[in-house]
Amino acid sequence: MSHRRKRKNIQPAPAGPKPEEVRIGLPDGQLLSIELKPFPTGVDSQNVTLRAVLSEDKDHTGAVLRELRAAQGKDPKAGLGPQDCRVVARTAVAPVTFRVVGGFVRTAKGTEQLSPEGQPVVKLTPPNDEVEVRFSESDPELQIARLFKTAERIRNFLAFCVGQPVPLAVLLASGRFLNYVRLDASPILSAPQDAVQGDAPAAERWYASFRVQYQTARQLLTEARPPEPIGRALSLVGEGLSATDPEERFFYCWRALEVIGHWDLSMARTQFKDKGSSVASEYFEAVSEPLLNSQYARLDAPRLVEISVRQRGLAPSPLTIAHLYQLRSAIAHGDVTPEETLEIMRGSQEIFDLAHASVALTLDSLKSS
Repeated sequence: MSHRRKRKNIQPAPAGPKPEEVRIGLPDGQLLSIELKPFPTGVDSQNVTLRAVLSEDKDHTGAVLRELRAAQGKDPKAGLGPQDCRVVARTAVAPVTFRVVGGFVRTAKGTEQLSPEGQPVVKLTPPNDEVEVRFSESDPELQIARLFKTAERIRNFLAFCVGQPVPLAVLLASGRFLNYVRLDASPILSAPQDAVQGDAPAAERWYASFRVQYQTARQLLTEARPPEPIGRALSLVGEGLSATDPEERFFYCWRALEVIGHWDLSMARTQFKDKGSSVASEYFEAVSEPLLNSQYARLDAPRLVEISVRQRGLAPSPLTIAHLYQLRSAIAHGDVTPEETLEIMRGSQEIFDLAHASVALTLDSLKSS
């Protein structure tokens, strides 16, 4: 005898409102389709403006390189002795144009599309500057290596200070060597919202920030050079920012965090040696006394970075640091899975922000000490 229960007649849940679709024609003839979901509770309107970033059909870095060459005179090596080296880097940040290509205003009454006709085209022209670094090197082979390395360091310092990649036209000169090179970078894709909308004072404030950061980079490269481990960490963050590959950006930024971590450990050991365990520091509470007493004892990298960022008031969880290190190891060993590739792409901005903040706070502490 069957004891199966009879199924109740379950009615399907009533279907909610269908998503609305908006189609916007783009200047290149393509059609952009946007699906609009129902308003969440408490929201009764939505205003969306789509802007395109337009770049000039011009080799801006090449033009700056020609200007740099013309400004050097007949003999750029004039006055340089056999050991003297000179690197002149001129920034080549190109103008950027923002244009409204469409949009819509959505209310409970319906959706009204925004016509690009009559909308302002806003062209922003960030300023450029020039940085010169000189040094002495007696070895002819090392001269060339150091000239190129100095050019990269200038690019990295500028990127760190400005907060975005900075293309350069560069003169490399010594008593024995002369060359011009270009260090290209991706164009500007964003700017302060008010400036993009055509606010002239906002644009001027943005330009002024470029000038201030150019001057900061110049000082860090010349008269206000930080201790070398910090300078290296700064350069690594700038290198990461200039990298177009997310894996490279991720790896450079992790290396910067490790450099800062090792600097912290070295400083803690020096303090411990001078003053003993009476020194109050989060570092001394986090690690054992034998580790501080020995110059050879090592601290694993995730723990090193965790203590370092926590000392600066940056508080990612240990689990986050451990996961970032796991991704770093996958990159280093060349066995990144497709799933890890997605995590690296999502996490590259997070680790950049963490590394940039760590270096910036370290620089601030050195200024005040």
